[in-house]
Amino acid sequence: MEILHNLFYFIIALGVLVLIHEWGHYMAAKLTGMRSDIFSFGMGRRLLGWNKKTGFSFGQLAKDHEYDGETDWRISLFPVGGYVKIVGMVDESFDTNFKEKKAESYEFRSKNTFQKLFVLSAGVLMNFVLAMAIFSYITFKEGKNELSTTEVAYVHQDSFFKDYDLQSGDNILEIDGKEVKSWHEVLKFLVFDDLGSDKSILIERNGKKHELLVGGEELSSLINENAKEEKFGSFLGLDSKHIKVFIRSVLTDSPADKAGLQAGDTILYLGRNEIVSQWQFIDIIKEANKSAIDITWKRNDRIYNSTIKADRDNKIGVYHWNSYVGPINTIEFGFFESIELGIKETFSQLVMIINSFGEIFKGNIDFKNAVGGPVKIMEQSGKTAEMGFEVYLSFVAMLSISLALINILPIPALDGGHLLIVLIEGLRRKELNIKTKLIVQNIGFYLLIILMIVILYIDFTR
Repeated sequence: MEILHNLFYFIIALGVLVLIHEWGHYMAAKLTGMRSDIFSFGMGRRLLGWNKKTGFSFGQLAKDHEYDGETDWRISLFPVGGYVKIVGMVDESFDTNFKEKKAESYEFRSKNTFQKLFVLSAGVLMNFVLAMAIFSYITFKEGKNELSTTEVAYVHQDSFFKDYDLQSGDNILEIDGKEVKSWHEVLKFLVFDDLGSDKSILIERNGKKHELLVGGEELSSLINENAKEEKFGSFLGLDSKHIKVFIRSVLTDSPADKAGLQAGDTILYLGRNEIVSQWQFIDIIKEANKSAIDITWKRNDRIYNSTIKADRDNKIGVYHWNSYVGPINTIEFGFFESIELGIKETFSQLVMIINSFGEIFKGNIDFKNAVGGPVKIMEQSGKTAEMGFEVYLSFVAMLSISLALINILPIPALDGGHLLIVLIEGLRRKELNIKTKLIVQNIGFYLLIILMIVILYIDFTR
């Protein structure tokens, strides 16, 4: 059932992204007077479709079918993308039937360089527009919720920041000279801003200010290492103030089950230690080293006590998570302000992705841990959908930005490859011959197949 759940949301995400991208090409072609014979969701053989001339039909159209300016809207065999077949253009269809004919006014090849560039870039532009629209909608509907604290409640014993003297109870005032006002900004400035650069952290400890210097390369390596285990969002080993640890589920016949713990319980104490962090919860159990320890928890309005002893793997058999119970600062935004913030968020995410690519080329982030193919995207589609509609939408927006970036790369068979050819032709003031374009398209096609095989291999062996 989980596979079907993930597949369902993957198809929705992929469908939206492909349709929006190809719709951009289609509308740009219409605006510049070009004809589009085919609008396909999926690649390869036609499964079914509709056009004004033949109506709805299954299978391939007749070999002598004349489109005459009417678009065939179709679903094709391989649901890994889509395309718009623009008349007079050498593209994914490898159609060259027009090469011996005179260029008509409605063909791609008869248009000027600016019009060609507009049509080729319209898909990428629509992907960015979709991301902006999603982020604007979320901002308008949800506002911005920030955890109104910058105080560190606990630093995990194995935390990266332990080596840089960050301690429980420290109040973070500034990071790289920028004032922090929420836990969201703490994480943003530490992890996402200027990835790979050293960080200067100004803290207040026992009424005195101290400056901590954190190595950027070490932090990048930490992100890379923990990407292997998908510990995104938790690998820093830090928890803010106002955290409660609750039980998500209990394994049958585990030490926790025998002690009487149930899903939904809130852990209050282990021994004499008030539990303020999931990392603290883990550390105390490890420190007990399979010895019995008192445990106190809350269920509804009742308090329960028992003793618990970890198993031979030093675990008690629970899945747990943090619950923030402190003050939250909710900022609401108007319609136009939401659009502005949606645009800013899109460019912020774009810069972050580009920086991540830079770290991959530098070797700070391992390629196989940074990329994800259809299997990985399908898995994440299901997970984000479970976390809520807005979280899923944010995931789709990030995919849309990623798709735009990949498509704009100057690789043959991608939009960026077509753009490069058009620019070369514009500078030469002369078209490349059809044979050359076909060779370039074939090279690009096989490069993409090789890349897809590599990514699928990484997906299945991850």
